[in-house]
Amino acid sequence: MSPPDETVEPTVDASNPKEEKSKQGPNVYSEEVNQDKELKKQILIDLVASHCNETSEFDEFRSIGEALKSGDKLTAKVISGGVTNYSYKVFLEGDPDGAPSFFAKIAFPYALWNPDRSVHYDVARTSNEFKIMKRFKEMFGEDAPVAKPYLCVDVEDTGMKILVVEWTSNADEQWANQFIDGEVDHRVIPKLAKALAALNLAPFDDEFDPMFNDNVRPCMRRMFDLTKQIFGQVVEGEDTVDSCVAYMKEIGQEKYSKIIDGLDELYMTRECINHSDTQCFNLLVEKKPSIDKLQAFGDNGDLVICDWEMSMAGPHGRDAGIVQCWPVACALTHAAYGRTVVAYDILECCVEFWDEYAKVFVEQGGKDEAFMTKAFRSSMGWNAKYLYVAMYQLGLISENLPTDDLSEEMKICAKGSLGLTGIRLFEYAFGNKEPDLSLEELRARFRGIIECEIGVLLESASNYKSRPRRASVLRAMGRRVSDAMVFDEVARRFSVESDDI
Repeated sequence: MSPPDETVEPTVDASNPKEEKSKQGPNVYSEEVNQDKELKKQILIDLVASHCNETSEFDEFRSIGEALKSGDKLTAKVISGGVTNYSYKVFLEGDPDGAPSFFAKIAFPYALWNPDRSVHYDVARTSNEFKIMKRFKEMFGEDAPVAKPYLCVDVEDTGMKILVVEWTSNADEQWANQFIDGEVDHRVIPKLAKALAALNLAPFDDEFDPMFNDNVRPCMRRMFDLTKQIFGQVVEGEDTVDSCVAYMKEIGQEKYSKIIDGLDELYMTRECINHSDTQCFNLLVEKKPSIDKLQAFGDNGDLVICDWEMSMAGPHGRDAGIVQCWPVACALTHAAYGRTVVAYDILECCVEFWDEYAKVFVEQGGKDEAFMTKAFRSSMGWNAKYLYVAMYQLGLISENLPTDDLSEEMKICAKGSLGLTGIRLFEYAFGNKEPDLSLEELRARFRGIIECEIGVLLESASNYKSRPRRASVLRAMGRRVSDAMVFDEVARRFSVESDDI
């Protein structure tokens, strides 16, 4: 796994008293926390070094062990985290590029934003992340699109766990950057679709049963309560700031609450093993070649699926829907710049992904049209959940959309279209809208909803001038986005809201 080169810390609005309250003792920026990072880093280095010897089952560990005997030293660089875990690149000081390197995560049983250390964060999800990565690697062999898992061990007397996996140098850029750029490597699409379909079709067994990693489920359910509260506050307000708010007021609180109740009910369904967090920041691809190579993508179209800690039993269609949320959001953003060809090409990526995903279910899983129709409707709902709840309502991940060069008017239009697309997809998934549609008809509705908003934005873009859009700022800054903080942020916000009641 080849994760971020720079930590992306959560933003805190000091002007908001609830945000200020959440920073109290200790906060994620304090000197105490910085010292804690260094202490945990040394614990990690010592633990990894203790496994690097001639008795290890892994060639990489034996190789590192020989270098340590020759006087080299292990070191580690903090690359992300700061809420409930830290992530590191572990490598040899004397040969940082040539010798094997590791991705390591140290998970602790509390959240740094919460001063109450008695509030427990279950680190069992780190053990389960190791288990599911190992199983996925066994399913696909050496060509599996997952980093090789090495170790998952307890840190004695601390309640912490350390996960150590392969540092993948072949795929070291988040796929999200390609959608930001508007140039997508289509070779990745069938690889991803086939891998996720195989995971979702894998039968339950003694190790991976319907209760696998069920401890991660409550955090998401907190988001469902939060979205109802936010929806009610907006529809009761006087302002109609964008097209989404206007449509929210048409729907009303009662209908929206029923939609979220339907989402919650589906979330509690345990039909298959889900990765559960397949959005494009957790999909690593080959880094964009230097400009002198005169090619848009790497040589092989490599893919690595990372961040498996939210894996659990869930509904069919969930993983497929989450994959498509970032592409849809980027298609709308490109339309806001008037980039017609790019917007529609990204939409075609979503169509192509489902075609490849469904093909595995039908040809290898023997699934019929009724099954696939239900799964597609589910995928619309999970796509909607990320577009509307995560991005539009909570502003999670959406700050990385390439909107900086849009005019203020077009920023409002683009945000409205993002939320409106999510709401309309929600209606088909959980609002009992046209429940008897065939799969072909349902897919046509999905496409039509997105094309409608693309058309609205293209027309608006012709009226409002925006500066020419730049390439991915994340790539230019050498940054990666870690969504590990998304669920922690939801838990933090909900905790703050509850304290104020």
